[in-house]
Amino acid sequence: MIHSNRQRDLLQEQLGDSFKVALGMRYGEPSIDAAMRQLRAQGIDRILIFPMFPQFSCATTGSIYDAVYRAAQGNANPWRFEPRRHMPALRIVPPYYEHPAYIDSLRDLVIETVAASPEPPARYLFTFHGIPRRYIEEGDPYRGQCEETARLLAASLDLDADRWLVSFQSRFGKEPWLEPYTEEEFVRLGSEGVRSLLVSCPGFTADCLETLDELGREGAQLFGQSGGQKLLLAPCLNAHPSWIEAMARITREQAAGWA
Repeated sequence: MIHSNRQRDLLQEQLGDSFKVALGMRYGEPSIDAAMRQLRAQGIDRILIFPMFPQFSCATTGSIYDAVYRAAQGNANPWRFEPRRHMPALRIVPPYYEHPAYIDSLRDLVIETVAASPEPPARYLFTFHGIPRRYIEEGDPYRGQCEETARLLAASLDLDADRWLVSFQSRFGKEPWLEPYTEEEFVRLGSEGVRSLLVSCPGFTADCLETLDELGREGAQLFGQSGGQKLLLAPCLNAHPSWIEAMARITREQAAGWA
């Protein structure tokens, strides 16, 4: 929430008075419905939705689409339906997994993390939130977009093919999720003699438990117990100046003709 609020405030500064930036959370407060009501109360009738999921999945970005349209229709609360006679015009920022400004922001954070370390990492692990494998089999584009983000990021860092890899984290339940699993990669790399590992989470625009704790603490323990010596966790985009500028650029592109 700290990072999200900071992103909102700095983006507002970048965009100026032509825009009003509101924060809405899919599973928390302030909710998407609250954000939509706030904008409506200010007389705003053209709303650009900027999902904080760079890669599209029906389980993440898709759920934002559903929540936004329900809120616009007055149907966000199933116990209190207030149909709108006048609805705002809506645009949604499309998946930006390959947008140059997004890739450049990720690169800047990785470079800064490496520069602060006494020795360069032997390998780079780009880890994304996992989803059930059947989603991909049913047509979800998520995996392909994650892999393209990783490829572009590796290219921007001038990494050889054997220096970087992609994995998927946070699986739960019994059904197969996207592989390789991040926790298994920590063990494998440590046991194969990789001394230092840089971990980047390109799919997270703000640090949270799944980055700081699952990777920064649990992941570092797995890597160390398997023989690794140093795990470098690159921060998420958070409120880094490169990312705020990237958000402003994407916003202006998608709001063309409105502002």
